[in-house]
Amino acid sequence: MYYGYGRVSSRDQARPDRVSLDEQTNRCRAVAQINNSSGFNFEMYVDRGVSGATPLYQRPEGQKMLAHVQKGDVIVASKLDRIFRSASDALSTIERWRRKGIDLVICDIGIEPISSSPAAKLFFGMMSLVAEFERNRIHERILEGKTAKKARGGHVGGLTPLGYRKEGQGRSAVLVRDETEQQHIVRARELRQLGYQIPYADIAEELAEEGIFGRDGKPYRPNAVWRMLKGRKYGEDLVQHG
Repeated sequence: MYYGYGRVSSRDQARPDRVSLDEQTNRCRAVAQINNSSGFNFEMYVDRGVSGATPLYQRPEGQKMLAHVQKGDVIVASKLDRIFRSASDALSTIERWRRKGIDLVICDIGIEPISSSPAAKLFFGMMSLVAEFERNRIHERILEGKTAKKARGGHVGGLTPLGYRKEGQGRSAVLVRDETEQQHIVRARELRQLGYQIPYADIAEELAEEGIFGRDGKPYRPNAVWRMLKGRKYGEDLVQHG
């Protein structure tokens, strides 16, 4: 039995240079037809909107496919990065399948199973390393972009730091000082300096009694007070570390 597998992430679906699910299916089906001379037995599984960083066994359709694969079956994927998340993942998985009598075909490498020749296995190992390198570079570029945006005062996602508010959406989002919250931070610091061991909960209670509330209109919680006070001098580094 031949099992085809295809995948696109949410980002892939928006990029015209990516291989569509239909094309992935056609490639896998063609390989199965060529190799399965004794009779055409083929079933396709496709995961839509699933990141390549997710292991195959955790993907909805990948999980279903693995539940059906048995000794003597062959799994077909159009490209290496459609089915595996890293070089180590690829190499360990194919070795595990080999012990179970399950083979693999990667259309970009060839139409024969990976285990069919030493040359195919060597090429597979090289391609696995290339795929992992490309994925690491994508991750690095994302981090570099976030770092550059943060340096420009942009908002890179997550919880908006206390003392600031977010203006704009998406890539244009920036952090702007919220003078009201800045004053809340100053007051929390003053209360903390009255006694170093004053609990955060007591500071939060005192702020509420003074009519100082959070952005949701409710009293500050102790963990919010901690966020106000952290830094070299209780909140001076809030912008950088908020």
